[in-house]
Amino acid sequence: MTINVFLTALFLGWIHPLYLTTCRIDIDDQFRWETHFRIFYDDLEDGIQLATDRRPNLDGDHLQVYAKAVEAYILSHFNLNTSHTVLQFSITRLQREGDIIHILLNGIDKWPKSSVKMKLNILTEVFSQQKNIVEIHFNNKPLLHEYLTKQHTTTDIQI
Repeated sequence: MTINVFLTALFLGWIHPLYLTTCRIDIDDQFRWETHFRIFYDDLEDGIQLATDRRPNLDGDHLQVYAKAVEAYILSHFNLNTSHTVLQFSITRLQREGDIIHILLNGIDKWPKSSVKMKLNILTEVFSQQKNIVEIHFNNKPLLHEYLTKQHTTTDIQI
């Protein structure tokens, strides 16, 4: 039975590629926060190419050369805001590990105690089947787990 499950998964993987990005936001008890994205490097290359008409080479040797293009793409596809302000962040780590690009953002502003609207539409303009998995943790405890898609790109976060 196990071999059948493996073969089915392998076969379906060839027929239907996986378009998936993860986004985890960790908020501590002092309301400092960071966000960690994991994005397949070739998908991110596709997204940046569509946005800029230039294809970056996001291999380990060239990743830092395209750091500004990656930052611009993230800034245009991810935002957090309250009714009064947009939360600011900076990219503190950009690293490729195998097929995955890790992007770490540190919040400049403290996380507000009011509701925050998150918009996340990474790669939804490239792949109609793109899924962005969102995990929010407050003080090391899960707060929210949600799938965002091309048809559903926003969610509200309440602590």
